[in-house]
This record gives sequence, C-alpha cells and structure tokens, in this order.
Amino acid sequence: MDPQIRSELKEVFLNIHKDPEGAALLEKIGIDHFEEGADADYDSVRAMQDWLSRQSQPADQKIPPGS
Repeated sequence: MDPQIRSELKEVFLNIHKDPEGAALLEKIGIDHFEEGADADYDSVRAMQDWLSRQSQPADQKIPPGS
C-alpha cells in the first residue's frame, strides 16, 4: 500500500470518534474508538494460525510446534 494512503487511513481511523458522524457510525457497530496497536498485539493470532495449519495436515506430515 502506498505509504501516503496508509498514513491518511491511519489518521482517519484513529480520529473518527472525534467527528459526530464518525462517532455515530462507530456506535452502530459497537465501537467507541480505534487505538493504534503494536505488531506484538497479534502474536496470539499468529500462534493460533500456526497451530491451525499444523492441525489440518495429515498425521504423518504434521509439523512439530515451533518449527
């Protein structure tokens, strides 16, 4: 993604709650506001994805954890 577009989208999402129309849209989907996250916030998702990928392989081809 173009860095400029990425930066602009980030600013929109991080500030949408400050706008009355934006706040109303967020309320409709049950969100107060967005917060910037860190890459490490998704470590548990990556671990689950790794675990799931090992489960879907035949028993004789399963990859040991941490490989």
